[in-house]
Amino acid sequence: HAEGYYAKSPARDPQGPTTGKERVARGGAWSTQPKFCRAAFRDWHEPAYRSDCVGFRVVLVATE
Repeated sequence: HAEGYYAKSPARDPQGPTTGKERVARGGAWSTQPKFCRAAFRDWHEPAYRSDCVGFRVVLVATE
């Protein structure tokens, strides 16, 4: 996490800062309010933070 990083980062596949004390978590979880479940929602935690609400997300790409 770096304040203002997305304002100056690449629009496609931003990698994040190379150093820092926090990591970004995107999207919400099953236990959060619906407004936090958007993929655009961002939160941050220390790298050692663990929770059953942060982690792997399954994605399905719809095809015709």
